[in-house]
Amino acid sequence: NSISLAFVTIIETGKKDLSKMNQTRLSESPNLTWHCLPTRGRSSGILLGVNAATLDLSFIVEGSFI
Repeated sequence: NSISLAFVTIIETGKKDLSKMNQTRLSESPNLTWHCLPTRGRSSGILLGVNAATLDLSFIVEGSFI
């Protein structure tokens, strides 16, 4: 049996950016759309993966702290 996630979030990544190759290494699912928020000040970055087969990702809004 396999588990299908709607989304996955990894916080405190410590990365300014995450290459497509590294995103693919995290999940082999072709349905995952990745978005990386870089480190800012004391914030260590966030990585968001959304399953496009489960959720409709229309747009992403980035604020000052999120």
